[in-house]
Amino acid sequence: MKTFASTTLACLAAMLAANHTHAASLLNDTWTDGSRNEQNLPNESAWYASTASSLTASAGSMLGQPGSPTGSRVWLTYFTDAGSPTTLGIGNSISATWVFTPTTVSTATGRGVRLGLFNFGETGAARQTADTFSTSGIGQNVTGYIVNMNFAQSAINTPIQILQRDPALAAANLMGTTGSGAYNQIGSNGGGVAGDGFVSGTQYTFQFLIARTGVDEVELTASFTDGNTFNRSLTVTDTSGANFSFDAFALRPDGAQNSAESFTFHQFQVAVVPEPSSVMLLLGGLGLAGVIHRLRRKA
Repeated sequence: MKTFASTTLACLAAMLAANHTHAASLLNDTWTDGSRNEQNLPNESAWYASTASSLTASAGSMLGQPGSPTGSRVWLTYFTDAGSPTTLGIGNSISATWVFTPTTVSTATGRGVRLGLFNFGETGAARQTADTFSTSGIGQNVTGYIVNMNFAQSAINTPIQILQRDPALAAANLMGTTGSGAYNQIGSNGGGVAGDGFVSGTQYTFQFLIARTGVDEVELTASFTDGNTFNRSLTVTDTSGANFSFDAFALRPDGAQNSAESFTFHQFQVAVVPEPSSVMLLLGGLGLAGVIHRLRRKA
């Protein structure tokens, strides 16, 4: 009897360990239908633009255009249903992956592109439901993290910053500032090398990975790669215990003179590891095996 129960528990534990690497896709959008207006998860999501004409979809891609030469834009999407953000348990992670090609990359020395994972499900926060909104608004009570990136032909010494949106603040400015009125910096660096910059017409992959590593801790990694010689990344740890839930992704390129003339989106994907429902099912199985074991011992 003991052998049966022990074997059952071992098998279920092995299944749980194997499932840890299984990613649940929350969204995988390639704009196959040539539209950015439909919310049909996990195959596509609606994208909202602060300036409607700055974001246009065609079959197989989407084109984002910052103001030229100046003028920031915000492009925003939600990868869960309203009121149902994904919450990370210990050992869980969420990744947002953006595959894109820039044109006419700037020569700026500042950080002209911001990308973030957010939670619009917080009390007092409200989801955006249409185009045309202020690039310094829509952030009331929203929590999350952003990557603040130097996007230029030649890198600065510390091209990447990762910052936490302070949940104690009610700042409405979602991505228009990275100052202490809305964000706390966690770390900066990213391996900048003189001359090691972005190249117009080259396809890149950006990934923002957030892994919950403890009760009050997450590890955050931001990376850019061209799949060849260009690889830039930064990993930091936040121990504030603040942000574990996410439902949205947003980009804010500054004007073309500080980022690029345009960004062609080839794919946008959000995934969670492991799939929460599968983990609960396996944990339920482990609990049931424990009950069986106790009953058999009593018998």
